[in-house]
Amino acid sequence: MTNERHSKKPVSSMQVLGLLAIIGLCCMAIVPAVAATAGKPTAATSDPWSGTWDTRGSTTNALQTVGVLTLAQSGIKVTGTFSNGDNGKGTVSGTITGNQLVGTWTVDYGRESDNGPFTFVLSDDKKSFSGTWVSASDTANTLSTSPEFWDGARR
Repeated sequence: MTNERHSKKPVSSMQVLGLLAIIGLCCMAIVPAVAATAGKPTAATSDPWSGTWDTRGSTTNALQTVGVLTLAQSGIKVTGTFSNGDNGKGTVSGTITGNQLVGTWTVDYGRESDNGPFTFVLSDDKKSFSGTWVSASDTANTLSTSPEFWDGARR
């Protein structure tokens, strides 16, 4: 075996300056993007109920797709709108306690309306909720005994 010596060429100051310039340009592009988001909580942590949800639920007669539920959270208060399978337009409003949203819903069908309480429980990953609801006219059930469910998955 022969022992070959590898000669190392010295790095010129121009090469070092060129490399530093490239690194500097990369940092100039990255630092503002990181600084803009630094310290700001994501929507999932700061207002986990806000967003658009595909929901489904049950009535005393059938399983139905409730439709799209759009929620906006401000502190511990949440408001929103939804449409349901019976061409009704509805609203919700509630208060957050831990991972629960407790409130009231109202739906208007044009000729008639309905309303009542609901409770939603947010999943740990904040991508879905499960809940129960009852109509104010349903005197036989309360939220704790209601067989009706209203579940959602984040869009």
